[in-house]
Amino acid sequence: MLDAIRFLTVLPRTRRGRTGAPGPGSLVAFPLVGLVVGAFWWATAAGAHWLWGSAAVAAALVLVVDALLTGGLHLDALADVTDGAASRRPREEAIAIMRQPAVGALGAAALVLVVLLRWAWLAALVPASPMLIAAPVAGRLAMVVLMWRAPPADDGSLAAAFGRPSPTQVVAASIAAVACAAIAGFVPPGGGPVAGLAALAAAVGLSLGYARWWRRRFGGLVGDGVGACGLVAETAALAVLALFMG
Repeated sequence: MLDAIRFLTVLPRTRRGRTGAPGPGSLVAFPLVGLVVGAFWWATAAGAHWLWGSAAVAAALVLVVDALLTGGLHLDALADVTDGAASRRPREEAIAIMRQPAVGALGAAALVLVVLLRWAWLAALVPASPMLIAAPVAGRLAMVVLMWRAPPADDGSLAAAFGRPSPTQVVAASIAAVACAAIAGFVPPGGGPVAGLAALAAAVGLSLGYARWWRRRFGGLVGDGVGACGLVAETAALAVLALFMG
């Protein structure tokens, strides 16, 4: 659990930092890390809404806290994958583009658009802030499912260091995610367990489609691909939760 927290967030503060993937056994704990992130979202949304009485302000502060808590890891991955995919270059050249430190125009545009969507759907969910917890849980489960469905590239990337999770690990991570999402729905004024489970289903469905696209476009999975999938799946989960609020 601690290895997964250290990898997916900036917590706890240690000298170790993000030195690499913590190993395949930590994948089971990914949804639990989503629970930790979701708890920060919930506290931020509830506190900001109480102080300012504005869902828009609360949603913006949730995004700030998320970026600080995760170190912007998945935001960077989304920009990198967008630049690589949009290049229309062969697989090796596209992966090389992803690994460049600079962000291209299309990568920046993708970041802006996704952040705007996240802000809008977060604002819709602030009045029922406990439901927010289900989105980070769903995003981390989607990452595990992706690594199960798309074999890692044999190039020393983080995806290769994690390895491919076994079906048993995927089932264990799914059980943990279902429990976290269902419990969040029961916390007043949540939308009930169905909302959380629907968010999980949307995230997993997106990760399965993403895995198929990645295999066809890039072949073996790399770390940026995992991070981008987690962010997009988390955003899809927010969209589903906002539908339940509507």
